Amino acid sequence: MAAISPGPNIVLVIQNSLVFGRRFGVITALGVLFGVLFWLLFLMIGFTYLLHNPKVFFFFHSFASLYLLYIAYLIFKLKIENNESKMHKNSKFFVESLIITLLNPEIAIFYGSILAGIAASDHNMEFGLMSFYLFSFMVIESFVFLSAAYFVSYVNRFILSYILVVKICASSAISYFALKLMHKVYVDYQILFPN
Repeated sequence: MAAISPGPNIVLVIQNSLVFGRRFGVITALGVLFGVLFWLLFLMIGFTYLLHNPKVFFFFHSFASLYLLYIAYLIFKLKIENNESKMHKNSKFFVESLIITLLNPEIAIFYGSILAGIAASDHNMEFGLMSFYLFSFMVIESFVFLSAAYFVSYVNRFILSYILVVKICASSAISYFALKLMHKVYVDYQILFPN
């Protein structure tokens, strides 16, 4: 359900599938999936303990919120046309989606919370069982993001007729996440750096 819920990753996959076609939507989804894999692997080796320092998260969230606002701006100003036949660099789509995913620590927090709940019920959870859970998460994420890329590419003519609404919704959704993250940065700043 978390993978399906609106977030910057799914918005980017849908937007690139819509504007540039299925191929680039899939490349974007692969970038997201590599980012998710990165977070899951770090969870496996104790990334949550390494970044237990709130000041690290403060600076990370600050940068991430500004980057998300930049992505929202790019989506809103994007000139929309059927670009599927034009040549684009595959790496641009992959790297952009990978960066957005890596700058979203809520992925680690979400899956870390699930794993903590599982570990609380099974105090002797072995490495193999944790690997199985993380593999299951990756399968679900892969299904959701690749399905979104394919689905949007099939209905793109319909969506393109309402493109202004789509652009406003996509950039608004990403702006919302950026502002929500900025609010968290402000609250963290008050806690970390009291007057």
